[in-house]
Amino acid sequence: MYTQFAYPSGMTIINTRLENARCLAADTGGQQRFADRLNMSRQQASHIIGKNPHKGIGHTMARRIEQMFDVPVGWLDVDHSTPSVVNEDTVDVPLLSSSASAGTDALPSPDSEVVRRIVISKRWIRLNVQATAFEHLGLLTAMGDSMEPTFGDGSILMVDRGVTTVNTDGIYVLCKADALFVKRVQRQLDGSITLRSDNSNYEPTNLTSDELKHVLVLGRVLVAWVGKKL
Repeated sequence: MYTQFAYPSGMTIINTRLENARCLAADTGGQQRFADRLNMSRQQASHIIGKNPHKGIGHTMARRIEQMFDVPVGWLDVDHSTPSVVNEDTVDVPLLSSSASAGTDALPSPDSEVVRRIVISKRWIRLNVQATAFEHLGLLTAMGDSMEPTFGDGSILMVDRGVTTVNTDGIYVLCKADALFVKRVQRQLDGSITLRSDNSNYEPTNLTSDELKHVLVLGRVLVAWVGKKL
């Protein structure tokens, strides 16, 4: 039903949150100050960001950390370590090893890594897409049929990971309770949104404004290079 989105650099969402939380702790002054900011003991902080953490950072704790450290909602869930490499005339955009499943229920992201970087002309990007920044771009492979005929199995998607809110209708990478998916998003006048598959065999899903508070926007799909099996 949903298109799965994989994290880069061999990370699951739990690993991504751990590394980002450790960065926040380092910037703050260490585990004790990290713990103080969250009103917890140093031992409790060690359980989630220490050398050998006992448990992963769940959805609720991730949102709490973001609030207390004054970073955008969803910041903890995004891998900030593998930006596109910006050169004088080109951008080396990372291509992820995992496929994006278009046709099954959304699942937590599997491990993934950057298998190569695709060189794209800055001029082409400026002429064809409106990216928030060159370094925010990433590529992943679609697998399945829920977004056909727009794109389907084998298509390569260019995602702007700098987009973290739905300000205009389009196709977005979304996260809800650690489930990741790609859908066409349509805003409604009452503040709700409708998630649609371009394949008419899949029913749309409506999310109220209250439900939207639990949905993170991890990026917007800018381009699909459609692949067809012959």
